[in-house]
Amino acid sequence: MAYILGERSKAKDYKVKAGDTLESIALEKCPDPGWKSLALFNWGTIDSTELLRALAETIGVKASDLADSSIKGEQIFLEPDSDLNTTIKIPEIWKKEGLALSKKYKLKAKKITPANAISIEELDKWFIPEYEKCELKYNTEGLKEFSDSLKIDIFGSNYCECNDWNKGLGKYSSPASLVDESLFFSDLEAKERKSGEFRWAGDTTTKKGILGRKTGSASKRHINVAFSPYTAHLRYWKSDTDKDAHLILEPFWPQWNEVESKPAVTSDFSTSPAGITWNNAAEQDSGFLEIYDNEGQRVYFQRLSKAKLASGAQQVSWNKRYNDEMFNGKFKPTYIDDSAEVLPLKKLLFKSTPYVAKIRTFKNKMDNRSLKINWELKKTSSKLKRGLVKIVDASNKLVFIKPLPEAKLADGKHEIIWDGKYASDIKNSKNGNIAIVEDMPYRLKIEMNAGINQAEGLAIAAMHSEVRLHVHKTNYHSSDVRYSAAYAKPSLALSKALYVPGTEPAEGSGTKWFRHKLNQYGFHPGPVTDNGAADNVYKISLKEFKRSVPADGRVVAPNFTRLALAAVNAPEVENNETVTAIKTIRDSDKRSLFGDLTAILANDNEPDLTDEQFSEKLSRPDEDIVLWVDDRQYNTSSSAKDENNQPFLTGSPEREAFGLKNYRGEMAVADARTDLDAQAIARPWIPVQVDFALLGREDKLYPDYSRASVFTVDNKKRDAMRMAIGPLRVDWTFDELPIDLSTVDVSAYDTQFTRTRKYMGWALYNNKATYTRKDTKRKTIYTNCKDTLGGIRPADLTKYHAGAFGQKELSLEPWYAQSDTATESIATVVHEHLSASQTEDTDLFEKTSLGRAAVYFNPSIIAGDGYRIRAEVNFEKFSGYEFPNIEQLKARYPIAPTATSARMRIWRRSSIRGFMCWGVDRGHWPGYIDSMREHYKAAHTYFIYEGSSVPRRFAVTDVFDPANNTHQTIYKNIIKNNTTSPLLSNTARMELRADDIWPWGHRDDMGKEWISNEGILNPRMLYKKWLNGGVISPTWREFRTGLLLALVKQFEKQGVLRGHTLIEFDASPPVKLLKYTCNGHTTHTYWKLIKEGTPHPPAGKCPDFGCRTGPSLADPLSTLSDTGSSKRYANGLPLPAVGIALGATWLFTTGVSPETWAHELGHHRHLEHASDAPGSQYHLGSRRPNTELHDSESNSIPNWATVGGVAATHRWDKQCIMSYEYNTLYFCGKCQLRNRGWKVQALGYPGPDIQEP
Repeated sequence: MAYILGERSKAKDYKVKAGDTLESIALEKCPDPGWKSLALFNWGTIDSTELLRALAETIGVKASDLADSSIKGEQIFLEPDSDLNTTIKIPEIWKKEGLALSKKYKLKAKKITPANAISIEELDKWFIPEYEKCELKYNTEGLKEFSDSLKIDIFGSNYCECNDWNKGLGKYSSPASLVDESLFFSDLEAKERKSGEFRWAGDTTTKKGILGRKTGSASKRHINVAFSPYTAHLRYWKSDTDKDAHLILEPFWPQWNEVESKPAVTSDFSTSPAGITWNNAAEQDSGFLEIYDNEGQRVYFQRLSKAKLASGAQQVSWNKRYNDEMFNGKFKPTYIDDSAEVLPLKKLLFKSTPYVAKIRTFKNKMDNRSLKINWELKKTSSKLKRGLVKIVDASNKLVFIKPLPEAKLADGKHEIIWDGKYASDIKNSKNGNIAIVEDMPYRLKIEMNAGINQAEGLAIAAMHSEVRLHVHKTNYHSSDVRYSAAYAKPSLALSKALYVPGTEPAEGSGTKWFRHKLNQYGFHPGPVTDNGAADNVYKISLKEFKRSVPADGRVVAPNFTRLALAAVNAPEVENNETVTAIKTIRDSDKRSLFGDLTAILANDNEPDLTDEQFSEKLSRPDEDIVLWVDDRQYNTSSSAKDENNQPFLTGSPEREAFGLKNYRGEMAVADARTDLDAQAIARPWIPVQVDFALLGREDKLYPDYSRASVFTVDNKKRDAMRMAIGPLRVDWTFDELPIDLSTVDVSAYDTQFTRTRKYMGWALYNNKATYTRKDTKRKTIYTNCKDTLGGIRPADLTKYHAGAFGQKELSLEPWYAQSDTATESIATVVHEHLSASQTEDTDLFEKTSLGRAAVYFNPSIIAGDGYRIRAEVNFEKFSGYEFPNIEQLKARYPIAPTATSARMRIWRRSSIRGFMCWGVDRGHWPGYIDSMREHYKAAHTYFIYEGSSVPRRFAVTDVFDPANNTHQTIYKNIIKNNTTSPLLSNTARMELRADDIWPWGHRDDMGKEWISNEGILNPRMLYKKWLNGGVISPTWREFRTGLLLALVKQFEKQGVLRGHTLIEFDASPPVKLLKYTCNGHTTHTYWKLIKEGTPHPPAGKCPDFGCRTGPSLADPLSTLSDTGSSKRYANGLPLPAVGIALGATWLFTTGVSPETWAHELGHHRHLEHASDAPGSQYHLGSRRPNTELHDSESNSIPNWATVGGVAATHRWDKQCIMSYEYNTLYFCGKCQLRNRGWKVQALGYPGPDIQEP
């Protein structure tokens, strides 16, 4: 039944009480006309939805009731809000006394109209622009005649313009100028009392600010992370004066501070497993166990399970195994009880005992400062009278509601503060009544309207959505004590970046084309730029390229030639010859940048990783990656003449190129070898980048880790995410890996005489540095090689962070990298289309660079140095970068997206050119290579086959074929031109034979006529000395270099320009040394060389002057008699093996071992003799003061009286491979450090009685 109600001005007031309902009030105060008349009289509606809103806005209701769809407006319990005037009007049925019958009266009745309102029912928390559509659901309330326009606007947080690209850092205008700029708008159908949906792909309609510019050929631009959160703003209005009414909703993101507890711990390390107990004073939210050794190293880290975070006594056990990469003082990854050891430590690198166990727990505590709710109203004409603030949790459950008094609805800035408590009867996901991290995000909805009886209604609703970065829930910032690489899950996708953005440099574009090609081919020329700051790096690479690649890769063997080289200290030049070499480079000359550790340890001949495999492993912290440094270097100083009596290595550009311009000099250069390396070996320049992952509509705030969600293979999705990032700061840092001596095989040597691992560990540890870093806030032990010894670690450790990355002029374009000393990191900014001046080929690079951050990783060239790089989003400003929204983003990311790389360690890569056997093949090739490799692998140095995956064998007949007369002539002339003796230089007495190398092996006298003819006038020499000085020195030692260079030169014509050349040879036919004695003076003893099996020559006259009667040999002399005594050499003359310049090596076929091969290759690599071998420090004595190149400290461990040997061998280098010992041989510690690239002369020694554990 309809009623006419009396005037409102005369109606009675009623102060609503808690627990009232419209029905109860009507029943008590106005049973007739009832609750409907009560509702219409006060709010103009009996529509349940409108009524519920009206009651919530003007009186207050329980949030739980408001969220209950089964409760109707007249039934909801009212909860009067203290900030409101909760008095309502009680209607009365209109009555008029004294009205006459049959008389007309005119009654003026006024209809109370409901408020026109709008509400946001649902809005996606986040979405991936372009790839997904953000879904918004809304309701309109009231009558269309009073509000007939509905519009959605999207506003960004601190949205602004960029006036200057500024190397990618940007120069930004004040956001205040664009605070009212709608990034996107759309008119919606203004139906009354209807539910609506709107789906939006994140595209923008604005023409102002950064997002107002289209990129490349794109027809649309989309919102990004950088200007998050975004306000979805609904305006429902009638009058044009209200069309710009704006509710500016400030970002809202509750935050928690973590209160740390350090409970007392009781540890029992005597048991297995060790027991650790403690007591939690209250339930904790997170925690972990740490175990530190005596050196302060965190050897074990374990996160505590939920059960161990409960209040009360707790216990965990430790199996005494260290975390990966850590080791104790005996090089083992386990607990060790070394408490009985005293200084000096003889078998320990360091003491590990006592160990300390620590428990650290954390309790989340709400940061009340983050609970402020701020907004600003503009251009509302003071129309707004009613409003609600709602807070929903991650599930869109209403947890808090607050009606707004009119004072909070006027134009201007306003604030209320939430106490973090849920509304009564509403529980969080843990059954509590306060906000918790697990229920994040909490989001605001603010809804306002002009109230009842408005002919020109106005209503506004606003809520946040965002484009949000993917972050794994158990990640921590690197500065957090809970950060551990072992637990880190990537939120960023690390991979290898391109060397140049956009279009590749074209030939003729300065040096950029050369640099880019050298990068593509693995020669590490550094940044692709014409900037002079990069020239030194580039020239090292260009020289190495010219030393390694044929002038024209298209030719066929044996027609390959070398490129001309500039002088050693002169810069290399680019010319047409260089262009041809680059264009025609063979795949076999290209160098992989990365190695597979497993393949290396297995002696695989193809141990490389492709760029794709590198990228796949890079972001897996539990993987290992080898970074190759090309140490295809050897000494280059030599002098020998060719068949034309011309120097092999000097005199013409071709000869000098063959001799590599003698860029490495002599073998014996001591520590200067490291300086030579710095001039010849390019440091790696690895371009690394991060791609970002975004949360999709259905994702939780902190989703469980899925590699597929970070490394998406959906190209469309990946591209959409890349275009939706914005200019965020990304920091690059690195951690050193612990010392790795696992490749030193202690079982391969006698620890009584050799202590390689112990010496290396001592030297590495003795040269360590300890530093508390600014980025991680933790004490760090650095053991990578110091810059004074060949590495990149400076004495000033505040600068170390910058040493392993390219920055400023050496940045990876288009990312400008620079050191931030405040955080000790290398700061870069995600590449973005910021300014109107950017163009594709200068600084836009849409398809390759937008949405990514990248940097050059530039580690040392020292083998064994280890790195783990880290990329981390950092919401802080730095010099030149002041992005306006950075503070808001910082508040929204308590856990920063990060990526921790795989373990990356430097390995030096050398190569074997090939093998040849001149004589009978004993089957050493290629089997000896793996054994030889083991010795060098101890120094993280690995030998591959140059330009091939299979062992290469050269045939002697390809160069010196006895059936080829030309070859015979070349062979004989080389010997003639390199031999000083007229007799031995006589080519008529020589013959080239395939059986052995001796030019006179076909002669009975082996080329040596009666000794007097050779002018040997010291007949009392021992036979070995005579053989060495009278036979080998004037022959083999004179012509061996010439023959070897001739062979290498021919091998190079086959197209193999680098690598060590191993040539085994049979020296000669079996020979005998015959002993003759003078019958006048029995002390006059002589030796005669003959071929085995030939008749003994007749006795002659004694040539000693003491046996003559006159000055002439024709005068009567004493007679020599054949004693019948002889020395036999069944395997031919004992011609010594030798490693000469350019990596060429003669190796005898009998009595040889892999250690011999390693020894001679060591000479190529500037290693010198050890112990009492010729040329060692023992022989040089005072001529080389303080230049110890071996572990030559006295060894007090063996019983030398029993062992024997000269004093020079009673040292720790006695059985070094570079000695002349024949027992178990292994490179000594200093040799292995030199193989790594270290300077060792000043390293010192640990003590004579310090040995392996």
